[in-house]
Amino acid sequence: MSDLWHSPPWLAFGGRLTTPTTMRNVLPLLLLCALVSSAGAQTRADQQLLRAAQQGNVVQVQQAAAQGADLNRQGPKGWAPAHHAAALGHVDVLVFLASRRADLNAQTLAGRSPLMMTAEAGYDVATRFLRCQGAIAYLTDIDGRTALDLARDAQHDFIAEFLDAPDCDRERLLGLVRAEQLEREVTSLYQSERYGDALEPAREMVRLKEAGFGANYPGVAPALNSLVAVLEALELFPEARSYYLRLARLFDSSGNIAGARSMYERALVMQEQELGGLHPDVAESLHALGRIVEQQQEWDTAELMYERSATIYEAAEGAQSMEVANVLEDYASLRRKRGRFAESEALLERALAITEQNRGLNAPEVAAVLGKLAELSEAQGEYGESRARFQRALTIVQRALGTRETLQVLLDAVNTSDDALARR
Repeated sequence: MSDLWHSPPWLAFGGRLTTPTTMRNVLPLLLLCALVSSAGAQTRADQQLLRAAQQGNVVQVQQAAAQGADLNRQGPKGWAPAHHAAALGHVDVLVFLASRRADLNAQTLAGRSPLMMTAEAGYDVATRFLRCQGAIAYLTDIDGRTALDLARDAQHDFIAEFLDAPDCDRERLLGLVRAEQLEREVTSLYQSERYGDALEPAREMVRLKEAGFGANYPGVAPALNSLVAVLEALELFPEARSYYLRLARLFDSSGNIAGARSMYERALVMQEQELGGLHPDVAESLHALGRIVEQQQEWDTAELMYERSATIYEAAEGAQSMEVANVLEDYASLRRKRGRFAESEALLERALAITEQNRGLNAPEVAAVLGKLAELSEAQGEYGESRARFQRALTIVQRALGTRETLQVLLDAVNTSDDALARR
């Protein structure tokens, strides 16, 4: 081997000794192999990045970026990593891509931007993050639709409202991003049956969601569901019950009647077990559940719930309590729907007497009950009684509001009613 190093330059290649002349022919091949190898590594890194973005695996996304993956590389359909992350609402990945100055306004061959994808799919936090990071809301796809159009078409009303008038408060936005991270942490801990470790992250997740969205925002529901699951696993039933009630009210206010009923029913079972069947909280849940069931047109069931709610309130709060009056009003409304006018009127008159006793003869609540009685009288053809009740309600409202303009509007309503009665 020593002779080799003292001779004119020789190189070992492919197990054979090669002369410099031959090497001139080999060098281009070596360079080509190096380029192919580099391109292959680049392609693998890009593919890893796309897969990781789709899976929401931010660690692998970071690894692919460190290996030189192109953060804006678009696949056959024009999908870049940001599109894959946006399509499934992976906020952590979007945060990383934004930190590396990836193009958040890239459009697929169909003209879809990441913001369009999150808006259409209903990903609240991802939509807010993208918009507040400068994603353009007025880009259009090949059908001429913007992110706002897609949100409205999908009936994501809260997202549409945000896109129409974005509020990019930094603290709330960071809190929502953190809540998304906590949600994955809580899910992992729960699946590992580490319920105690999951409790505080779950509580913090709910706090951040409510701070960022507002307590009545539908996007809070998944966080509440996760917290309730942890609380039940730990047998912390009183706290779980309170969150069931919050979920029920949230679903009710957003029009999710089936969801509201399910939550009220679960809360009611817990209340009866923990508090007993005659507790006022049980009566409150029965009243709320009765309204839900009534909307589902299960009227016999709703009547039983109203009756039981009123009975519990009478025992716990007294027969002349406003809680009783409120239940009686809803019960009377159901009786009217079923054509049982006399029974409805009796219930309303009792509610009126209780309301007058508790609030006074000229309280706005009295006017509200009188208005219902006036409508009931009209439905029965008792037009004189209807007018008298309506006029009394009108007088109370006028005294409470004290404005000539409001009185004129109400008088116009009376005249309209008179014209309708005259035509009959």
